Amino acid sequence: MAAAIAVGALIRLWHLPRVPGLWYDEAINGLDALTILRDRWPIFFMTEGHPREPMYLYLEAVGVALFGTTANAIRGVSVFVGVLTIPAVWALAREMRGPYLAAVAAVAFAFLRWHVMFSTLAFRTILAPLFAGLTALFFLRTIRTRNLSDAVICGALLGLGAYTYLAFRLMPLILIPPAIVAFIADRRTRETYGDDGGLPGLVSRFAAVVGVAFIVFLPLGFNYIQHPEHFSGRSGEVSLSDHDNTFSLLMKQARDVALMPLVRGDHVGKHNLPGPPQFIQSTGINPEEVAAAWEDEQQASRLDGRAQYDPHGTGVPVVNWLIGILFYTGLTIVVIRARNHPTDALVVAWLGIGSLASVLSFGAPNMLRLLMIAPAFVLCLAVGFLFVTEKAAEAADAVGVMLAILILMVFFWTELRQLYIWPTHPMVPREFNTEFADLGEFLYEQPDRLNVRIASEFGMPPTLEFLADGYQFNLPKSEIGERWWEFQTAPPFPPLTPRSQEVEGGRKLTITHPAGIEMGRVVEVE
Repeated sequence: MAAAIAVGALIRLWHLPRVPGLWYDEAINGLDALTILRDRWPIFFMTEGHPREPMYLYLEAVGVALFGTTANAIRGVSVFVGVLTIPAVWALAREMRGPYLAAVAAVAFAFLRWHVMFSTLAFRTILAPLFAGLTALFFLRTIRTRNLSDAVICGALLGLGAYTYLAFRLMPLILIPPAIVAFIADRRTRETYGDDGGLPGLVSRFAAVVGVAFIVFLPLGFNYIQHPEHFSGRSGEVSLSDHDNTFSLLMKQARDVALMPLVRGDHVGKHNLPGPPQFIQSTGINPEEVAAAWEDEQQASRLDGRAQYDPHGTGVPVVNWLIGILFYTGLTIVVIRARNHPTDALVVAWLGIGSLASVLSFGAPNMLRLLMIAPAFVLCLAVGFLFVTEKAAEAADAVGVMLAILILMVFFWTELRQLYIWPTHPMVPREFNTEFADLGEFLYEQPDRLNVRIASEFGMPPTLEFLADGYQFNLPKSEIGERWWEFQTAPPFPPLTPRSQEVEGGRKLTITHPAGIEMGRVVEVE
């Protein structure tokens, strides 16, 4: 476990400064951190009209207090949470099936690109796998030991999870199938051996879990009663209910989520290595022209070499095809065992019910909304790995060892290689508002805080507001003063071109982007 934590921390710390820019959602989380430090302590946040649970934002306030208004200050919080999740997965796997499964699961989770990427981004979703893993751990301990302390801790974690991320609302449903399996197993044990203490003890412990969870959730529950839009707002944004053929769309979304480990992953550059449609869309090219371009090599070559990308518009699978096969192997084993074992029933429910976070919202597979199931994914992967290598070892120990080494080398290589490639993909810097981030960092380094005039079709980007903390943007001309910054930052990027007209009564001083792109100037009124 210690080795897995150390390696996982090193990988995440190495990857942290390589992530470009600062995306819109990350920036408004940073602005909320500033609200906590400078203004008030709300229990729910609605910055820019986006409903968001509070726990991650309070953790980010600590990062900003320690390291300032920088991208790494708020993303570093995710690194910390991501590293904490590794021992949680280890403990859960050990509770399920002993030290060998725990060792494989911890090492796999340390290297898992899916989790590493979100461990270096300032998204609330990073808390979901940690709290889901800990809740599952103490729920299984409650079933095994019947200790009241385990039940209380499980209930507290279940209640606190509601303060983390929207997808965690599925966690109470995930616990129902293993609870049913445990009840059935208890009844069989009592009927066979005359054990009268089993079933009543289990009922009382589950009641303790529910009661403690309700008490911990109560403050947020009162907020939801007073502000129903806080509870329903975000889920309403991603609902499929308005689609013409909802059932057909749901089936397609379920298929795409099921194939995510092996065939295709999330196409969004902020979540995964993307394909071209998002890339092409961002540059304003007509989709019909793009479709024709794929049939014509000369036209495709005029799209700046984009023909090399997957024309289907999906991202790479979560893992390499060999590792994907191991996952499905482990999943099959877990499904077969789920009927009689609460531990396996928990994993199946975790994957199935947890996947609804993406199946029931647009854009499946969405690896951000699905991050909560990452521990269950790794548990199935570890089960498949042990099954295959043990079967190989039955022929000869050396065969099992060599196969295990080969699989691990393939896994480590592909995960680290894709982590290395991801920030260099042409879509990724664009999706993370890299130009706005560069501009914000440039402004923050200046010795004074001049007012700023900025041309942007998106209004005032939160990326600039957070990183260029202390600046006033786009004030009326009567309030702007005698000297100010002026920037042209409207997409598409790059290049960033200067404004076409001189400001009346002023002159322009050229400001150079670190990449050599002219992006703005200081204006001084004569």
